[in-house]
Amino acid sequence: MLAARDGVEETTGLFGSPEWKDAVRTTWSSGPWSANWTLRHFMSPGRHVTPKLYDVYETDHVFYTDLSAAYQLNERVSLYGGLRNAFDKAPNVLRVQ
Repeated sequence: MLAARDGVEETTGLFGSPEWKDAVRTTWSSGPWSANWTLRHFMSPGRHVTPKLYDVYETDHVFYTDLSAAYQLNERVSLYGGLRNAFDKAPNVLRVQ
C-alpha cells in the first residue's frame, strides 16, 4: 500500500490492475511427443478507494485456457504449436455497481 495523500489511500488493484494473477500448468510427454495445458486466472481489480470521490467499479474473475503440443523430429529440430486463450474467452468488462 502506498502512503495516503489528502486522505485517499492508493492500493494494488486500483483502476484496472488485478490484485492477484495465478497460473496452473501441467505437461505430458511420451517419446517424441509432449503436450501442455495452462489455466490462467485474473482476479477482480477490486474497488476504487473512496466511493464518495469515485464511482465503484468491479469486474468478475476470469480464467483463460492455453494448450500446446510439440513433436521432437531429432536432437536439433522440433515442431511446436499451440492455442493461447483456446476457448476465446473475452476479457473482463467493467460493470458499474
